[in-house]
Amino acid sequence: MCSQVAYPCGKIVVKGSKQYINAVYASLHPDNTKPAPRMKISEVLEEDTYVIEICVSNNLLNAVRTLRSTIDELLGLLEVIDSIEAYSSMGSGFMESDTSMNSVN
Repeated sequence: MCSQVAYPCGKIVVKGSKQYINAVYASLHPDNTKPAPRMKISEVLEEDTYVIEICVSNNLLNAVRTLRSTIDELLGLLEVIDSIEAYSSMGSGFMESDTSMNSVN
């Protein structure tokens, strides 16, 4: 992980089923491959855990703000993914419409 260097870092640890962790990884990993300048993102993917660590290259206030902004964005995306998973677990019939209500008599 990048915290082995003396730079300010933030870490997100996501735990869940293997399917959930793979979905989170698939959603977030593409954003993590090209971090902003002066930033390093490290990931660890295990069966039930996904760890993202974000480090910036100096202690400037701007760098810390960038770090916080990135972490806030990742947390927001995790909320969306979690909402989608909860919504989709309601069953396949949840989105079906009652066409009888749309007909004109």
